Amino acid sequence: MRPKIRPMRLDDIPEVVQIEKACQPHPWDDLRFRRELANDRARLTVACNQGGLCGFLVCWLIAGEVEIHNICVAPACRRKGIARSLLNELFSSCLEAERFLLEVRRGNTAAIELYRQCGFHVDGIRPGYYHDGEDALLMSRPARKAGSGE
Repeated sequence: MRPKIRPMRLDDIPEVVQIEKACQPHPWDDLRFRRELANDRARLTVACNQGGLCGFLVCWLIAGEVEIHNICVAPACRRKGIARSLLNELFSSCLEAERFLLEVRRGNTAAIELYRQCGFHVDGIRPGYYHDGEDALLMSRPARKAGSGE
C-alpha cells in the first residue's frame, strides 16, 4: 500500500525527530525542524501509513534548483517504496524546478541505488565531507518537463 504524502505540520515534529534519531548519526533536533518549517524556501513533506508517520523529506527551492537536504524512512518501514514515493511527490510538485540536487554518503549504497533508479547521476565528490571523514557524493537529476516524454 502506498503511503499518503502530505506537508509536514508542527505537530508532526516529535515523531519526525524520532525517525531522524533512528536514521542519522548526527540527527537534526526539534528546533532545526521548526526553523525549516518557518523557512519560505523550504518544503517539508511526510509519508504516513496506518501506523503513523513513516518517513519525511526536507528540501529547499532556490533559483530553479531543488536541494534535497534530508530524507529519512523509519527503519521498520524501509524497502517498501516510501522514499521513492516521497521523491516522486517532490518531482511532480516542483514544476518550477530545473534540476534536483543532493549529497549522499559514499557508503550509503541503498540510497545511491534508489537515487540512480530515480534518474540521479553522480556529479562529483566532496572528500571527507561528513563528521566521521566519509566522502559525500554529489548527485543531480534534471527536472522532467511536461510534454518532454521523460
